[in-house]
Amino acid sequence: MESMKNITSVFIVIITSLLLGNCNTTIEQPEKSNIRISGSDSEALISNELLLAFNSAMTYPSFELKSIGTEAGITEFINGQCEIANASRRMTFNERKRAKANGIKPIEVIIAYDAVGIITNPKLGIDSLSIEDLKLIYTGKITNWKELGGPDLNIQCYGRSKGSGTREFIESTVLHRESLSSTISFTFTEEIVEAVENDLSAIGYVGVGYIMESEGKPLNTVWPMNIYSNEYPATSPWEKYKILRGEYPLCRPLLQYFKGYPTEKQMDFLQFELSQEGQEIINNTGYFSLTEEHKTINLRNGILLFQDSI
Repeated sequence: MESMKNITSVFIVIITSLLLGNCNTTIEQPEKSNIRISGSDSEALISNELLLAFNSAMTYPSFELKSIGTEAGITEFINGQCEIANASRRMTFNERKRAKANGIKPIEVIIAYDAVGIITNPKLGIDSLSIEDLKLIYTGKITNWKELGGPDLNIQCYGRSKGSGTREFIESTVLHRESLSSTISFTFTEEIVEAVENDLSAIGYVGVGYIMESEGKPLNTVWPMNIYSNEYPATSPWEKYKILRGEYPLCRPLLQYFKGYPTEKQMDFLQFELSQEGQEIINNTGYFSLTEEHKTINLRNGILLFQDSI
């Protein structure tokens, strides 16, 4: 898993010159600049796998992928430091205002669907939590696992650093903008997974792709909690059909932003992402393919559904 997860950048290299005819005749291709994708750490797994597959069938373009968090990626996008922003939340009003001031009209595309898993050490012995339990834990109102039927252990909360789209998702969906309490923050998701693996008292939140083995099976070194609410019974983040029906309370779309309608080269890659092959790669990476509702939203944003898309 570690070799798959430690993604900070990936370079897909193209040939910039070739020899035709005899060895004395060299035709140089014009230099092609990288298409830069920056942003969400939760999306890094998806983008990495999609780029690897896309490059195997295409000779262009070059891509540079940076996993720096949603807020930082959107900032680079607004400042002209990248062409595409990966985001695990929607751009805010102020971010759109800043983009407009820089002559950028963001086009939003949903590329995948994600479930956020709440993970604990498998030896803890608690298999499910309610949304209200999570709120009380992360706001410091429940501080010991014995209050939830577990061992007499003080709870150690782990989470993402400020600027993370996943952190903002938890703050808005679970905490309803109350302050996090006594949480150790990490820059990268795989750091949370490793911390929970080694700490019996721990709890953390991660995109489900980070707790799946390469064979497509859940990791056995962490426990993804069954989560329930007043509306729905306890549901695992692995129950695909319940997630696609909206019965798991911690789901969200994963997004990409383009500077206006995608250029030809950007569109080639976007078409691949939304194609049947691309969506199958997303499913195999531990995330979920687009629903009909997502496709309708994309269509309203001017992104056509392609012939072989799911």
